[in-house]
Amino acid sequence: GSANPTSSTTITIPSNPNWSSNQFVYSQGAQPETYYCEFLSGSLKGAYYTITANGANTLTLDTDVDLGSIAAGTQVSI
Repeated sequence: GSANPTSSTTITIPSNPNWSSNQFVYSQGAQPETYYCEFLSGSLKGAYYTITANGANTLTLDTDVDLGSIAAGTQVSI
């Protein structure tokens, strides 16, 4: 889907996928998978980062890159 910048480590998915809180976050005994967000377009194309938190339509990523500067509509995949 497409993503819009929210903060230095968080992106918003405007299509509002209505995810459960932290459904993509590793939690021993509860959620055994590690999920990544890959950038499919824009200045970060090909980069991927571990998802450290998520809301209904947001992803917080483990990155030193300032995600606040990505272009609106940047394509991402989980």
